[in-house]
Amino acid sequence: MAIIDLLRLTGEAGVRWLSDDGLEYPRDYDRVQLLWGNDTPIIDPPGGRIISNTPPRTIVARKEITNNTDRPSEPQTITFERTTENVFRTETTEGYEVGTSLEAKASADVFFGSLDITVSTNFKFNVSTTQAEESKESITWREEIPIVVPPRTKTRVDFIIEIGEFDQLVPFILPFAGFFRAIKGTTVVKGGRLTEPNSQGRTIAQYMEQLGDIKVTKGGLGVFVFGETSLSGALGIESNTVITNFPLPPSNAEVTVDTIEGPSGPRSVYF
Repeated sequence: MAIIDLLRLTGEAGVRWLSDDGLEYPRDYDRVQLLWGNDTPIIDPPGGRIISNTPPRTIVARKEITNNTDRPSEPQTITFERTTENVFRTETTEGYEVGTSLEAKASADVFFGSLDITVSTNFKFNVSTTQAEESKESITWREEIPIVVPPRTKTRVDFIIEIGEFDQLVPFILPFAGFFRAIKGTTVVKGGRLTEPNSQGRTIAQYMEQLGDIKVTKGGLGVFVFGETSLSGALGIESNTVITNFPLPPSNAEVTVDTIEGPSGPRSVYF
């Protein structure tokens, strides 16, 4: 479908609507006029959120400390700091133009099913172009871990960052209203809203749906036309630290593992 000229489509649908009543150009009218208006496009993902069941990508930073003595080590702090990049892409696959570009701001929750975590994000999208738009944001993750290494033990500290990736086609709704009329000289021959039936019970909205092969429903004072945009990217989800103690020979102690939950990724804003 790519990008449809919504004003032209409405005009063609209006002419069909007039024809049902036996009104033909130029016999019955010498021009048509469309008084129109639109509201901001609205992202409408199924269930109200974007869902990704793709396993997260993992970034691991590791440090190891070995204590060969018979005493616990002195307390020390291990510091990790890593920078990752949040990426958000939008690309309209089925959109509309009305003489001007239709750009809007939106918010969405991205649910990463494998971790049962939701990350919120704000972004801009444009339903009047098929050109992909990409936004990036650097995120710094930092953790300071106090460590005491037991006697005859090697301690491994892993700082783990989970990066969630998503890619989903998401519907959007464009509220659109109009009054179409046929004029002969200075006389309005016939006029009506997009949802007003003619003598055959047909509406301009129905002809828009038929001629444009699009979904159109009644909404407010006009109609809702539907399109589709692709939302994809990668967002930092969470971090945690895993501390593993490996006893050294001749110790018979068991390996121990302790996990410390770190901060979740911040809300990403791409305005």
